[in-house]
Amino acid sequence: PDWYRYHPLLKDFLLKRLETEFGQAHISKLHYKVASYFLKERDLRSAIYHARQCKERLFYFQILEDACSEWFKLGELEFIIDSLNNLSVEEFHSHPRLVTYQLYALSFSRRFNQAA
Repeated sequence: PDWYRYHPLLKDFLLKRLETEFGQAHISKLHYKVASYFLKERDLRSAIYHARQCKERLFYFQILEDACSEWFKLGELEFIIDSLNNLSVEEFHSHPRLVTYQLYALSFSRRFNQAA
């Protein structure tokens, strides 16, 4: 009830249509607005997803740091590990707090080989 799912082809079609009519900058702004909305609703995983899609890298990393701080307090270590898993070495160097969260999450979840 009250749930439906788009077919992936429809999603791709709508995204291409939006990009053709309004451009990539408009899509990026939409992702920024959606990320802000999810941040207000405290849906941190969705906020991170949309912040990653927008072109505002500082905004993305700020949301990521705030989410990791919140998840660490709640003991949601898997969310931290999943969210930081795709970052590059350069991104970790530019945001050292994220390295700390990743090391804590890996250590406390007994993944010592990955933490090394």
